[in-house]
Amino acid sequence: MCYLGVEVLQKWRRYEEAVNQLETLLQQDVFCFDSRGRWYDRLALNLHQHLKQPEKAMIVIRQALFRPTCSVWASPGIDTESQAYPLFTCI
Repeated sequence: MCYLGVEVLQKWRRYEEAVNQLETLLQQDVFCFDSRGRWYDRLALNLHQHLKQPEKAMIVIRQALFRPTCSVWASPGIDTESQAYPLFTCI
């Protein structure tokens, strides 16, 4: 349900607020463990593409890859690996 607010913020191009909401969702460890991969993916995308902060996006991708409760690779449509490659080349 909270992620729907993120989608609305992104649709309105309010990416900084969407990033803040995604970070809040990822800080909690009570619910939606199966959604964390998608949240990390969107957070990295917003930071890299929309806010032009590739260093922060790379930190987010690293966190996603090494977080034991995150199902990045199991989530359909998650493309974190292909997002990471261009970040490695631009940093």
